[in-house]
Amino acid sequence: MTDFTFLGVPIDSVGRAGGTEHGPAKLRALGLADLCEADAGDLDVRIRGEERDPVTGILGSPDVLTTTTAIRQATTAALTSGERPFLVGGCCTVLPGALAAARDVLGRTAVAYLDGHLDLSDGNTSPTGEAADMPLSVALGRGPAAWVDACGGATSRVDDVVPIGYRDPDHPPYSLLTFSLFPDSQEHLATFNVAFHSAAETLTRYFGPPTESGDHQLSFRTWPYAYQRWSLPEAEFTLVQDEFDIQDGMDVTLWAQPVGTPIEKTLHL
Repeated sequence: MTDFTFLGVPIDSVGRAGGTEHGPAKLRALGLADLCEADAGDLDVRIRGEERDPVTGILGSPDVLTTTTAIRQATTAALTSGERPFLVGGCCTVLPGALAAARDVLGRTAVAYLDGHLDLSDGNTSPTGEAADMPLSVALGRGPAAWVDACGGATSRVDDVVPIGYRDPDHPPYSLLTFSLFPDSQEHLATFNVAFHSAAETLTRYFGPPTESGDHQLSFRTWPYAYQRWSLPEAEFTLVQDEFDIQDGMDVTLWAQPVGTPIEKTLHL
């Protein structure tokens, strides 16, 4: 049991019924809401409309703006009453209204954005017009003006946003997830190793036993770092202890690279 309050937001920015708008109901049926302290039900919101608005460039633009206002109001009410709302979508369109509420109630707020896309498009640069292409641009005050206005202006600063898991198809490898865990000192190695092997055990449950594992040594360190690799038909997945992403600390990163990428290339990124 957690102290979160489950709040469903059944939307899909494609502008028609189906898809991710079934997410809250499905996740509730699988028991996710039971892990929370309370279940506040679902917001009465949907996104409909498969034509791009001529001004905002968004599919179902009126519903996106109405949904954002509803999310902002509901999240504000929950935060003001001392709850910890856990918004369950739905699609990425949830973000701007939720961040607006966090800014309104809590002030300056950091964002860890776990997504395969940066979602920094606007109504002109989005290839689809789907609102899910744009949430970070709206949060930063750079998206369609009407949507930014529905949030009461920008909700986040660039230096407070950390994208995680962004896939750049033109520049593999892809860093799927990076943890900054401990300061780079030998006294933390035992705990750092426990964290690495815990992550590796979790991946093993999904990927099966690793294809390859071992240690690698940085030239400026007296201690070794571990790695484990899973060679799957889709990609080479490699979990690595290192310091390549967070220069002032030891981190664990899961990389996905094209099949056949030599392990040496991974370990010298």
